[in-house]
Amino acid sequence: MRRLADADLIRAFMDAVGRAADKQIRLYFTGEATAVLSGWRSSTIDVDILMIPEDDQVFRPARPISSRRFPVGRIAVRP
Repeated sequence: MRRLADADLIRAFMDAVGRAADKQIRLYFTGEATAVLSGWRSSTIDVDILMIPEDDQVFRPARPISSRRFPVGRIAVRP
């Protein structure tokens, strides 16, 4: 069973993505992750994100964090 994502774990994921990015991206957190980061909840079972622009290269170094510790879902944006 996967560990719940608390604020420290979400911040660790943010750091990993930031280190992996070789160009400027924006990473938006939605849903329960925002409640955890705001201190309204202690944890969440998943973290939903929106990356603009999308860059799959960013997730390669962050995969060990996302796949072993908690699921990360991407939100598809359609024009």
